Amino acid sequence: MSHAGRIFHFNVTDWHLSGAARLMLDLDAGLRAAGLDSRVITPRNQPPRPLLQKIRARLSRPRAKRQPPFTGIRSTFTRLHAVEHTAADIAHLHWTGDWLDWPSFFAGWKGRIVVTLHDAAVFTGGCHVPGDCEKHLEGCGRCPQLASRRASDPSARQWREKRALLRSLGPRLALVAPSGHFAALARRSLLADRLEVKVVRNGIRPSIFARTDRASARRILDLDTETGPVALVVATHLDQPHKRVPDALGAVAALPGSLAVLIGENGFTAPPGLRVRAVGPVSDPRLLSLYYAAADVFVSAAHSEPFGLALAEAVACRTPFASLPVGVAAELAGAAGETCASADLLPETIRLALARRESYTYPRLGIEDCIRGYLDLYREAA
Repeated sequence: MSHAGRIFHFNVTDWHLSGAARLMLDLDAGLRAAGLDSRVITPRNQPPRPLLQKIRARLSRPRAKRQPPFTGIRSTFTRLHAVEHTAADIAHLHWTGDWLDWPSFFAGWKGRIVVTLHDAAVFTGGCHVPGDCEKHLEGCGRCPQLASRRASDPSARQWREKRALLRSLGPRLALVAPSGHFAALARRSLLADRLEVKVVRNGIRPSIFARTDRASARRILDLDTETGPVALVVATHLDQPHKRVPDALGAVAALPGSLAVLIGENGFTAPPGLRVRAVGPVSDPRLLSLYYAAADVFVSAAHSEPFGLALAEAVACRTPFASLPVGVAAELAGAAGETCASADLLPETIRLALARRESYTYPRLGIEDCIRGYLDLYREAA
Protein backbone atom coordinates (compact mmCIF):
# COMPACT_ATOMS: atom_id res chain seq x y z
CA MET A 1 0.00 0.00 0.00
CA SER A 2 1.37 3.43 -0.90
CA HIS A 3 0.90 6.66 0.99
CA ALA A 4 -1.29 9.04 -1.02
CA GLY A 5 -0.69 12.16 1.06
CA ARG A 6 2.26 14.48 1.33
CA ILE A 7 5.10 14.33 3.84
CA PHE A 8 6.13 17.68 5.33
CA HIS A 9 9.56 17.65 7.03
CA PHE A 10 10.04 20.30 9.72
CA ASN A 11 13.52 21.20 10.91
CA VAL A 12 15.01 24.36 12.36
CA THR A 13 17.71 24.38 9.66
CA ASP A 14 18.69 22.84 6.35
CA TRP A 15 22.37 23.42 7.17
CA HIS A 16 23.91 20.12 6.11
CA LEU A 17 26.56 20.09 8.85
CA SER A 18 23.68 19.37 11.24
CA GLY A 19 23.07 15.63 11.61
CA ALA A 20 19.30 16.12 11.82
CA ALA A 21 19.30 18.24 8.67
CA ARG A 22 21.40 15.70 6.79
CA LEU A 23 19.00 12.89 7.66
CA MET A 24 16.03 15.06 6.69
CA LEU A 25 17.53 16.04 3.33
CA ASP A 26 18.61 12.47 2.51
CA LEU A 27 15.18 11.16 3.49
CA ASP A 28 13.42 13.85 1.47
CA ALA A 29 15.50 13.02 -1.62
CA GLY A 30 14.85 9.29 -1.21
CA LEU A 31 11.12 9.77 -0.81
CA ARG A 32 10.98 11.96 -3.90
CA ALA A 33 12.91 9.31 -5.84
CA ALA A 34 10.30 6.77 -4.69
CA GLY A 35 7.56 8.93 -6.18
CA LEU A 36 6.23 10.50 -2.98
CA ASP A 37 5.35 14.15 -2.51
CA SER A 38 7.92 15.19 0.11
CA ARG A 39 8.52 18.79 1.19
CA VAL A 40 11.00 20.49 3.54
CA ILE A 41 9.83 23.29 5.84
CA THR A 42 12.40 25.41 7.69
CA PRO A 43 12.39 28.98 9.00
CA ARG A 44 14.18 29.99 5.79
CA ASN A 45 11.16 29.19 3.62
CA GLN A 46 8.58 30.60 6.02
CA PRO A 47 7.36 34.21 6.38
CA PRO A 48 9.60 36.19 8.77
CA ARG A 49 8.36 37.02 12.23
CA PRO A 50 7.76 40.67 13.10
CA LEU A 51 10.55 42.08 15.26
CA LEU A 52 8.29 42.45 18.31
CA GLN A 53 7.27 38.79 18.11
CA LYS A 54 10.91 37.74 17.93
CA ILE A 55 11.76 39.80 21.04
CA ARG A 56 8.79 38.43 23.00
CA ALA A 57 9.64 34.88 22.01
CA ARG A 58 13.25 35.26 23.12
CA LEU A 59 12.33 36.85 26.46
CA SER A 60 9.72 34.18 27.22
CA ARG A 61 12.05 31.19 26.81
CA PRO A 62 13.51 29.48 29.87
CA ARG A 63 17.26 29.71 29.63
CA ALA A 64 19.86 27.21 30.73
CA LYS A 65 22.70 28.59 32.85
CA ARG A 66 25.20 26.55 30.83
CA GLN A 67 25.45 24.43 27.72
CA PRO A 68 23.86 22.26 26.34
CA PRO A 69 20.64 24.00 25.24
CA PHE A 70 17.29 24.13 27.02
CA THR A 71 14.31 25.01 24.86
CA GLY A 72 10.62 25.65 25.35
CA ILE A 73 7.55 24.35 23.53
CA ARG A 74 5.89 27.71 22.95
CA SER A 75 6.70 30.05 20.10
CA THR A 76 5.11 33.12 18.55
CA PHE A 77 5.92 31.86 15.06
CA THR A 78 2.26 31.11 14.26
CA ARG A 79 2.42 31.80 10.53
CA LEU A 80 3.86 28.32 10.14
CA HIS A 81 0.45 26.84 10.86
CA ALA A 82 -0.93 28.30 7.65
CA VAL A 83 0.76 25.45 5.73
CA GLU A 84 -2.03 24.00 3.61
CA HIS A 85 -2.54 20.32 4.44
CA THR A 86 -5.18 17.61 4.74
CA ALA A 87 -5.79 14.67 7.06
CA ALA A 88 -3.90 12.46 4.60
CA ASP A 89 -0.70 14.48 5.04
CA ILE A 90 2.05 13.66 7.51
CA ALA A 91 4.13 16.11 9.57
CA HIS A 92 7.58 14.70 10.23
CA LEU A 93 9.29 16.71 12.98
CA HIS A 94 13.06 16.47 13.06
CA TRP A 95 15.09 18.91 15.26
CA THR A 96 12.78 21.87 15.81
CA GLY A 97 14.31 23.45 18.92
CA ASP A 98 11.97 26.19 20.12
CA TRP A 99 10.87 27.08 16.60
CA LEU A 100 7.52 25.26 16.70
CA ASP A 101 4.70 26.18 19.05
CA TRP A 102 3.69 22.70 20.20
CA PRO A 103 0.18 23.46 21.52
CA SER A 104 -1.09 25.25 18.42
CA PHE A 105 0.81 23.03 15.98
CA PHE A 106 -0.48 19.77 17.45
CA ALA A 107 -4.01 21.16 17.72
CA GLY A 108 -3.98 22.41 14.14
CA TRP A 109 -2.37 19.51 12.30
CA LYS A 110 -5.07 17.21 10.91
CA GLY A 111 -2.98 14.19 9.94
CA ARG A 112 -0.35 11.90 11.40
CA ILE A 113 2.71 13.29 13.22
CA VAL A 114 6.06 11.51 13.20
CA VAL A 115 8.74 12.77 15.60
CA THR A 116 12.36 11.65 15.27
CA LEU A 117 14.27 11.84 18.54
CA HIS A 118 17.49 13.55 17.50
CA ASP A 119 18.17 14.30 21.17
CA ALA A 120 16.37 13.97 24.51
CA ALA A 121 14.32 17.18 24.38
CA VAL A 122 11.03 15.45 23.49
CA PHE A 123 11.00 13.35 26.67
CA THR A 124 12.48 15.89 29.12
CA GLY A 125 11.29 19.17 30.58
CA GLY A 126 13.37 21.09 28.06
CA CYS A 127 17.01 20.00 28.15
CA HIS A 128 18.44 18.32 25.08
CA VAL A 129 21.18 16.39 26.87
CA PRO A 130 20.30 15.41 30.46
CA GLY A 131 23.81 14.15 31.22
CA ASP A 132 23.86 12.46 34.61
CA CYS A 133 20.54 14.03 35.65
CA GLU A 134 17.58 11.62 35.75
CA LYS A 135 14.89 14.00 36.97
CA HIS A 136 13.19 13.77 33.57
CA LEU A 137 12.33 10.14 34.32
CA GLU A 138 9.66 11.19 36.81
CA GLY A 139 8.76 14.81 36.11
CA CYS A 140 11.76 17.18 36.19
CA GLY A 141 11.92 20.14 38.59
CA ARG A 142 14.95 21.53 40.43
CA CYS A 143 16.61 21.60 37.03
CA PRO A 144 20.42 21.76 37.22
CA GLN A 145 20.62 23.31 33.75
CA LEU A 146 18.35 26.15 34.91
CA ALA A 147 20.18 26.37 38.24
CA SER A 148 16.76 25.98 39.85
CA ARG A 149 15.97 24.81 43.38
CA ARG A 150 12.20 24.85 42.91
CA ALA A 151 10.26 21.62 42.44
CA SER A 152 7.73 23.41 40.24
CA ASP A 153 10.14 25.26 37.98
CA PRO A 154 9.76 25.76 34.20
CA SER A 155 11.21 22.32 33.50
CA ALA A 156 8.56 20.59 35.66
CA ARG A 157 5.70 22.62 34.22
CA GLN A 158 6.87 22.02 30.68
CA TRP A 159 7.36 18.29 31.36
CA ARG A 160 3.71 17.98 32.44
CA GLU A 161 2.50 19.99 29.47
CA LYS A 162 4.55 17.91 27.04
CA ARG A 163 3.16 14.67 28.42
CA ALA A 164 -0.43 15.92 28.09
CA LEU A 165 0.16 17.13 24.53
CA LEU A 166 1.80 13.93 23.36
CA ARG A 167 -0.87 11.75 24.93
CA SER A 168 -3.62 13.85 23.36
CA LEU A 169 -2.41 12.83 19.89
CA GLY A 170 -3.15 9.17 20.53
CA PRO A 171 -2.55 6.91 17.52
CA ARG A 172 -1.78 9.92 15.30
CA LEU A 173 1.67 10.15 16.93
CA ALA A 174 4.71 8.03 16.11
CA LEU A 175 7.91 8.53 18.11
CA VAL A 176 11.04 7.26 16.37
CA ALA A 177 14.50 6.73 17.86
CA PRO A 178 17.52 6.35 15.55
CA SER A 179 19.02 3.54 17.65
CA GLY A 180 17.82 0.84 20.02
CA HIS A 181 20.01 2.29 22.75
CA PHE A 182 18.31 5.68 22.57
CA ALA A 183 14.84 4.15 22.29
CA ALA A 184 15.46 2.37 25.60
CA LEU A 185 16.44 5.68 27.21
CA ALA A 186 13.28 7.37 25.93
CA ARG A 187 11.05 4.55 27.19
CA ARG A 188 12.41 5.00 30.71
CA SER A 189 10.87 8.47 30.99
CA LEU A 190 7.35 8.63 32.38
CA LEU A 191 6.77 11.42 29.87
CA ALA A 192 6.87 8.73 27.15
CA ASP A 193 4.73 6.34 29.22
CA ARG A 194 1.88 4.86 27.14
CA LEU A 195 3.64 6.00 23.97
CA GLU A 196 5.27 3.56 21.60
CA VAL A 197 8.85 4.37 20.62
CA LYS A 198 9.89 2.71 17.38
CA VAL A 199 13.41 2.33 16.02
CA VAL A 200 14.50 3.39 12.54
CA ARG A 201 18.25 3.66 12.21
CA ASN A 202 19.66 6.68 10.45
CA GLY A 203 21.24 5.79 7.13
CA ILE A 204 24.49 6.55 5.34
CA ARG A 205 24.83 7.31 1.63
CA PRO A 206 27.00 4.45 0.26
CA SER A 207 27.73 6.40 -2.91
CA ILE A 208 29.74 8.86 -0.80
CA PHE A 209 30.78 7.09 2.40
CA ALA A 210 32.52 3.90 1.29
CA ARG A 211 35.85 2.18 1.53
CA THR A 212 38.76 4.14 0.05
CA ASP A 213 42.40 3.12 -0.01
CA ARG A 214 43.87 4.50 3.20
CA ALA A 215 47.27 5.36 1.73
CA SER A 216 45.66 7.23 -1.16
CA ALA A 217 43.43 9.21 1.16
CA ARG A 218 46.41 10.20 3.28
CA ARG A 219 48.37 11.39 0.27
CA ILE A 220 45.46 13.54 -0.87
CA LEU A 221 45.07 15.03 2.61
CA ASP A 222 48.83 15.32 3.18
CA LEU A 223 48.69 13.50 6.53
CA ASP A 224 51.95 12.65 8.31
CA THR A 225 51.47 9.06 9.48
CA GLU A 226 55.00 7.80 9.94
CA THR A 227 55.23 7.93 13.72
CA GLY A 228 51.96 6.45 14.96
CA PRO A 229 48.23 5.88 14.39
CA VAL A 230 45.88 8.53 13.06
CA ALA A 231 42.82 9.03 15.28
CA LEU A 232 39.82 11.00 14.03
CA VAL A 233 37.65 13.04 16.43
CA VAL A 234 34.52 14.71 15.01
CA ALA A 235 31.91 17.02 16.56
CA THR A 236 29.81 19.77 15.03
CA HIS A 237 30.90 21.93 17.98
CA LEU A 238 34.09 20.74 19.64
CA ASP A 239 33.27 22.58 22.86
CA GLN A 240 29.92 20.84 23.49
CA PRO A 241 30.21 19.41 27.02
CA HIS A 242 28.47 16.10 26.26
CA LYS A 243 30.87 15.38 23.39
CA ARG A 244 33.79 15.36 25.85
CA VAL A 245 36.37 16.08 23.18
CA PRO A 246 39.12 16.69 25.80
CA ASP A 247 38.62 13.13 27.07
CA ALA A 248 38.90 11.76 23.54
CA LEU A 249 42.11 13.73 22.94
CA GLY A 250 43.50 12.54 26.24
CA ALA A 251 42.90 8.95 25.21
CA VAL A 252 44.61 9.49 21.85
CA ALA A 253 47.57 11.12 23.61
CA ALA A 254 48.15 7.86 25.50
CA LEU A 255 49.19 6.20 22.22
CA PRO A 256 52.85 7.04 21.48
CA GLY A 257 53.39 9.04 18.30
CA SER A 258 49.68 9.34 17.54
CA LEU A 259 48.15 12.10 15.44
CA ALA A 260 44.69 13.45 16.30
CA VAL A 261 42.69 14.90 13.41
CA LEU A 262 39.86 17.15 14.62
CA ILE A 263 36.82 18.10 12.56
CA GLY A 264 34.38 20.66 13.94
CA GLU A 265 33.89 24.25 15.05
CA ASN A 266 35.07 26.20 18.10
CA GLY A 267 38.07 25.83 20.34
CA PHE A 268 39.75 22.95 22.12
CA THR A 269 42.76 22.34 24.32
CA ALA A 270 45.18 19.63 23.24
CA PRO A 271 47.04 17.55 25.85
CA PRO A 272 50.78 18.28 26.06
CA GLY A 273 52.81 16.36 23.51
CA LEU A 274 49.88 15.33 21.31
CA ARG A 275 50.17 16.12 17.63
CA VAL A 276 46.91 17.65 16.44
CA ARG A 277 45.65 18.65 13.03
CA ALA A 278 42.53 20.79 13.38
CA VAL A 279 40.80 21.16 10.03
CA GLY A 280 37.66 23.00 11.19
CA PRO A 281 34.21 22.10 9.89
CA VAL A 282 34.13 20.08 6.67
CA SER A 283 31.11 20.86 4.52
CA ASP A 284 31.97 18.68 1.51
CA PRO A 285 30.75 15.10 2.19
CA ARG A 286 33.29 13.60 -0.22
CA LEU A 287 36.16 15.38 1.50
CA LEU A 288 34.78 14.23 4.83
CA SER A 289 34.74 10.63 3.59
CA LEU A 290 38.46 10.95 2.76
CA TYR A 291 39.21 11.91 6.37
CA TYR A 292 37.25 8.89 7.60
CA ALA A 293 39.13 6.61 5.21
CA ALA A 294 42.52 8.10 6.11
CA ALA A 295 42.11 7.45 9.84
CA ASP A 296 43.21 4.30 11.62
CA VAL A 297 40.47 4.68 14.22
CA PHE A 298 37.51 6.93 15.03
CA VAL A 299 37.46 8.00 18.68
CA SER A 300 34.51 9.34 20.68
CA ALA A 301 34.15 10.00 24.40
CA ALA A 302 30.58 11.35 24.09
CA HIS A 303 28.35 10.21 26.94
CA SER A 304 25.14 10.83 24.99
CA GLU A 305 24.39 10.06 21.34
CA PRO A 306 20.96 9.29 19.90
CA PHE A 307 22.69 7.72 16.90
CA GLY A 308 26.24 8.89 16.24
CA LEU A 309 26.25 9.93 12.60
CA ALA A 310 29.98 10.59 12.33
CA LEU A 311 30.79 7.22 13.89
CA ALA A 312 28.42 5.48 11.46
CA GLU A 313 29.99 7.29 8.51
CA ALA A 314 33.42 6.14 9.67
CA VAL A 315 32.14 2.56 9.81
CA ALA A 316 30.79 2.92 6.26
CA CYS A 317 34.33 3.86 5.24
CA ARG A 318 35.59 0.73 7.07
CA THR A 319 37.33 2.66 9.82
CA PRO A 320 36.89 1.06 13.27
CA PHE A 321 35.75 3.02 16.31
CA ALA A 322 36.54 3.25 20.02
CA SER A 323 33.65 4.76 21.94
CA LEU A 324 31.44 4.70 24.97
CA PRO A 325 28.40 2.39 24.51
CA VAL A 326 25.96 5.05 23.33
CA GLY A 327 23.79 5.34 20.22
CA VAL A 328 24.59 3.02 17.35
CA ALA A 329 28.03 2.24 18.84
CA ALA A 330 26.30 0.05 21.41
CA GLU A 331 24.83 -2.01 18.56
CA LEU A 332 27.96 -2.20 16.39
CA ALA A 333 30.45 -3.09 19.13
CA GLY A 334 32.40 -6.18 18.16
CA ALA A 335 31.39 -5.87 14.50
CA ALA A 336 32.98 -2.52 13.64
CA GLY A 337 34.73 -1.32 16.78
CA GLU A 338 34.87 -1.49 20.55
CA THR A 339 33.15 0.26 23.45
CA CYS A 340 34.11 0.84 27.07
CA ALA A 341 32.22 1.95 30.16
CA SER A 342 34.17 5.15 30.82
CA ALA A 343 36.63 7.52 29.18
CA ASP A 344 39.56 6.39 31.31
CA LEU A 345 39.33 3.00 29.55
CA LEU A 346 39.43 4.53 26.07
CA PRO A 347 43.22 4.17 25.49
CA GLU A 348 43.04 0.39 25.84
CA THR A 349 39.82 0.33 23.80
CA ILE A 350 41.57 2.20 20.99
CA ARG A 351 44.42 -0.32 21.03
CA LEU A 352 41.93 -3.18 20.86
CA ALA A 353 40.05 -1.62 17.93
CA LEU A 354 43.33 -1.10 16.07
CA ALA A 355 44.37 -4.72 16.67
CA ARG A 356 41.05 -6.07 15.40
CA ARG A 357 40.31 -3.69 12.53
CA GLU A 358 41.01 -6.25 9.79
CA SER A 359 38.66 -8.81 11.36
CA TYR A 360 35.57 -6.58 11.68
CA THR A 361 32.63 -7.13 9.32
CA TYR A 362 31.58 -3.45 9.22
CA PRO A 363 27.77 -3.90 8.92
CA ARG A 364 25.97 -1.96 6.22
CA LEU A 365 24.05 1.15 7.36
CA GLY A 366 22.63 2.29 4.04
CA ILE A 367 20.20 5.18 3.67
CA GLU A 368 17.90 2.84 1.70
CA ASP A 369 17.08 0.86 4.86
CA CYS A 370 16.30 4.11 6.69
CA ILE A 371 13.97 5.25 3.90
CA ARG A 372 12.16 1.90 3.89
CA GLY A 373 11.71 2.11 7.66
CA TYR A 374 10.07 5.52 7.44
CA LEU A 375 7.99 4.47 4.43
CA ASP A 376 6.53 1.69 6.58
CA LEU A 377 5.63 4.27 9.23
CA TYR A 378 4.02 6.58 6.70
CA ARG A 379 2.02 3.72 5.19
CA GLU A 380 0.54 2.88 8.58
CA ALA A 381 -1.17 6.25 8.41
CA ALA A 382 -2.71 5.66 4.98
